[in-house]
Amino acid sequence: MGARFSKQGETVYGTRGGPFRPGAWWASTRKGNTIYLHILAWPEDPIFLPGIDRKIVRSAVLTGGTAEIRQDEEAIEVSVPKEDRRDIDTIIALDLDGLAIEIQAKRGDRWETFATGGRIRDGVAIEFAPVTVQVVRLNVTKAIDGPTIWEL
Repeated sequence: MGARFSKQGETVYGTRGGPFRPGAWWASTRKGNTIYLHILAWPEDPIFLPGIDRKIVRSAVLTGGTAEIRQDEEAIEVSVPKEDRRDIDTIIALDLDGLAIEIQAKRGDRWETFATGGRIRDGVAIEFAPVTVQVVRLNVTKAIDGPTIWEL
């Protein structure tokens, strides 16, 4: 177990859960613009995940081999050849094209982004020029289930 974590520890240590809810056969973690999929069993091929707002720009099977990733607005399709799957944990990294959050101001009936950030966590500060508005919102663009209160 220790040998495995020395190679793929980045997919667990220093990450947050999500953005996808864990299932009976898989889980996900995230760090920065990268989602790590931990496929614990392959009940079907391909595997379908919910769609996300960001584009996947690169993928890699960290446990060795190749993956085919297809993405549209509705779903992410993940397929790994049988010979590249691990019995216990096939790990796939998905690098995204965007940041995790936007801070937006409401002007009239439309929202304008005035600041972006990589991820929400303790000690993170996002600096931006002063904005004079009455309504602002934090738009979390990378989470599927929304942030937990711990992240805010």
